[in-house]
Amino acid sequence: MPLVPAHALRAESSAVQPTSAQDDTALQEAMSVLQKGHRGIKKRMGDLVVNQSALLEILSGMESATLRAMGKTPYGPEGLSEKDNALFLVAYRQEMAKLLVQILALQQATWQGDAQAFEAAYTELGSIKKAGHAVSRDF
Repeated sequence: MPLVPAHALRAESSAVQPTSAQDDTALQEAMSVLQKGHRGIKKRMGDLVVNQSALLEILSGMESATLRAMGKTPYGPEGLSEKDNALFLVAYRQEMAKLLVQILALQQATWQGDAQAFEAAYTELGSIKKAGHAVSRDF
């Protein structure tokens, strides 16, 4: 099932651009929370039991930031056609959805005290981050 309905791909180009500087700032703030959270997890992943509370707080913040970021429309690279701009938005939201899934997997591993699952989800989180940034560069 697609994350964005087909009619959104046929929308006017203004539908896939941020509507205001405020939207852009909110997106940047959400991304900053995600970046800081990623670093915070790395510092605390050595002992899930001792750091459970701190990790869950970080992950909860990252979950909220991801949901806020998914609701924002980032600027696509300059010079894109209307269709490519719409495809950029779809790719952005797909990568954010993958990120959310991994954050939830990290939360579950933290609750369960499963260090192996936590490490695997953290590694995947890094891969998703790299892939998401590559999507921006590839367009």
